Amino acid sequence: MYNVLGEICIFILSGIMLFNLFMSFSIYDHIHKLFFFCTLLVFLSSFTNIISIYCILNFGKFPIPVCTAITTFYFIQLGLIPYLFSLYGYNFASEKHRNKRTIYAILTFPFIVYFLFVLLNVKTGLLFYYDAVNGYTRGPFKNITYILSSIYAIGIIIIVLINRNYLTPRVTFVFILYPLMFFLISAIQFFTTYFVMVGTASFAPLLLIYLTIQADLIEYDINTNLLTERFLAHSLSKGYKGKFAVISIDNFNAVQVCLGVEITNALIFDLSKGIARIFNKNAFHLSSNRFAVLSDDIDKVKNLMIAMNSIIEKVKKENDSRCMVNIHIAIVSMPENANSYHAAMCAANRLLLKTRGKDSECIVLCPDNYVTQITRETTILNTLKRELRFDSEQIQVFFRPIYSKKTGKLLYAEALPKLLDTEIGDVPSYEFIQVAENSGLIDNLGILLFEKVCRFISENHGFVNAILINFSALHMKKPSAINDILAVLHRYSLPPSSIIIEMSESIFVDELVLIREKIIELAKNGIMFCLDSFGTSCSNFANIVELPFSIVKFDSIMLPNVEKSNEASRIFISLVNAFKENKLNVLVDGIENASQYELVKQSGADYVQGILFSEPLSPKDFLAIEKKI
Repeated sequence: MYNVLGEICIFILSGIMLFNLFMSFSIYDHIHKLFFFCTLLVFLSSFTNIISIYCILNFGKFPIPVCTAITTFYFIQLGLIPYLFSLYGYNFASEKHRNKRTIYAILTFPFIVYFLFVLLNVKTGLLFYYDAVNGYTRGPFKNITYILSSIYAIGIIIIVLINRNYLTPRVTFVFILYPLMFFLISAIQFFTTYFVMVGTASFAPLLLIYLTIQADLIEYDINTNLLTERFLAHSLSKGYKGKFAVISIDNFNAVQVCLGVEITNALIFDLSKGIARIFNKNAFHLSSNRFAVLSDDIDKVKNLMIAMNSIIEKVKKENDSRCMVNIHIAIVSMPENANSYHAAMCAANRLLLKTRGKDSECIVLCPDNYVTQITRETTILNTLKRELRFDSEQIQVFFRPIYSKKTGKLLYAEALPKLLDTEIGDVPSYEFIQVAENSGLIDNLGILLFEKVCRFISENHGFVNAILINFSALHMKKPSAINDILAVLHRYSLPPSSIIIEMSESIFVDELVLIREKIIELAKNGIMFCLDSFGTSCSNFANIVELPFSIVKFDSIMLPNVEKSNEASRIFISLVNAFKENKLNVLVDGIENASQYELVKQSGADYVQGILFSEPLSPKDFLAIEKKI
């Protein structure tokens, strides 16, 4: 007698697993397909075993040839299962696939011998046979299936151990545990023939591999029905060649506020369907506001942008909304621009960061020299991390003189950070400041430069009235910003009026509310403020006069445009006069020649700055400069 309850459970469970795998079959590579066929064989063998046992228990109801055929088919499947598992293990574990045909031949040979033995068993009865009296009878070679399975189990262990340097510890452990589990369950079956556990011996390792390895490699995002980032990383790790594009909704939080969470989720789902229609199984959902696609066709990506904008307009129309949805796409060529998923995503993120707020750059291609650029930025970042200390000789402060337009005397100076003598030479200020902002080091850099400026003022008291130093909005948002600044001034025994903090126009975009109170509090403590780079962003007159700015600095890009026409000159002079009428001093930067200087003189500006008067100077050279122009 046999108890087939275990086989019935294995049949049901393997059927569920098989259905789940079948849903993703179209995106499988050859390794995943091998696992699918392993599952299929476990499912079929458990079903065939149930039928075979039914024939054995009800021997008299069926002709002997029918019973022999069903049991023979079952034993063939028993040999196929460890054979396919060994092929799966070899393809998964072997990184280089050296001598692939030879390994396949070695793995196939035992199964061919076994297969022929099972077929000949119909005549020999060495494995099993049916007779009219006793029914099913096991032959002298009844344990050959255990021997075959043991050979393949040992083979898998050898393959894994040989290739262990290419595998993670987790995968190595699983593939070694698999044959050990098989040996244990087979031993129980060998000594306990009442409970049929052959299916359990196959299904237990199958389930182990599925839960620990396969389920991590194949998955769909349930909200969008697109493949997940995990599968994308797996795909790109296999030497992908082509275009990798990341699609980002830059203002996603603002869209949620405008449309509401429910409508935004519906929009994301509609966009997902649109992406899937164009890219099918090469579309991925990365996060709430990001997608990725793989394609060799740039035009296809451009068509995607058109399709997504069409979907967005439809949703906006249905909900009577004027919400702006800003979509940008970064395209990276692999392996030209990146040779791994991490490198490709890093490049895409950098490209998207540079397009933020630039509606004219909806689709941006990774340039051919981007790898060199990333390497350069990495070198700059490593230098900053190493040199962000007070005694650093590579991070220096240079000074740009600022003169009174009326008297020609040197009144102020602007502190300009310099990164000198690095592995790639001297680095321009704008470049390493951008790297510091992107990497979150701008706060530490700002405090370090402030310390160096305060030390210079303390050691050269009275050389200039004050020094202008730029602080980022990020630093001013810190809860400790006021204490940080006042503490440094106190440490060097400096009056607050010895520095002027420059703030760029970016504070008027989305930072004003957060830092307004800190600016006002610092002004109450005697610190003056200068609005930096006026004319390059979105500030307006009302915002400027509302805050305690003492100086408005016109950006250097204004003068070349002002020179082009009389109308531009009149507007420029009107702006200067408007600020002066509101008791604000005006500093004009970027004066490069005499004609520009004459124009500034006519405008009534208070202070002048530019290469006409001086290049940025080291502390030593600055102290030796003429104090009047």
